[in-house]
Amino acid sequence: LRQQFLQIFGQEKAAKRLKGNELETAQYQTKVRYRLPFHGEWLVFNGGLTESTSHSWQVLAQRYAYDFVKADQSFCRHKASGARLAHYYCYNEPILAAANGEVVNVVDGIGPAPLVGFAVADFLCRHFAGNHVVIRHADGEYGFYAHLIKGSIPVKVGAQVTAGQEIGRCGHTGHSSEPHLHFHLQDTPSIYTSLGLPIRFHIAGNTHEIKRGERVNTEHGRRDQKSSQ
Repeated sequence: LRQQFLQIFGQEKAAKRLKGNELETAQYQTKVRYRLPFHGEWLVFNGGLTESTSHSWQVLAQRYAYDFVKADQSFCRHKASGARLAHYYCYNEPILAAANGEVVNVVDGIGPAPLVGFAVADFLCRHFAGNHVVIRHADGEYGFYAHLIKGSIPVKVGAQVTAGQEIGRCGHTGHSSEPHLHFHLQDTPSIYTSLGLPIRFHIAGNTHEIKRGERVNTEHGRRDQKSSQ
């Protein structure tokens, strides 16, 4: 309940800052180059730069957020029944800093959400983002990395990190329906009062806009859902 109030009133403040600046925000160009926050090939399960591809357009801090998972060629995200965390291909995979920066917030110590495989979020958890790291990558650009495994975060507030450095492990904590990485860029350190910023990733030597349904690969770029089947 406390988190809901913080988000409601914080986003009211963010909405005032956004009013009259909608186009400028939508066309925002980041100050630094961002890589994908993992190794290898992952699936963009949710997210994009438009209202039709975003899964949280009305939540201003998370307007341009992405949910990343790993999936096989049939787009199944787990082996066996999916009733255990270890069944999920992305679980315990290293999560990496998307750019150089300074760690400004760390939340750790939250256990995994219950009933994995049943799409049940842990609404009684201490923080809806679960274990997470916030990194200041540039002035007004803060990366938010969420749902990490308890005890997997090796960095502390004040630490300087480099692009590609491991900052945690992909988990299933907070309001998470299954193991995945939630990542977005915001303009302040606080998820409650910030505005989300659109982000384009530097992948295999080129800058890409990515969206839901695409497979993205840190070595080979991206391919859409249709061409990957």
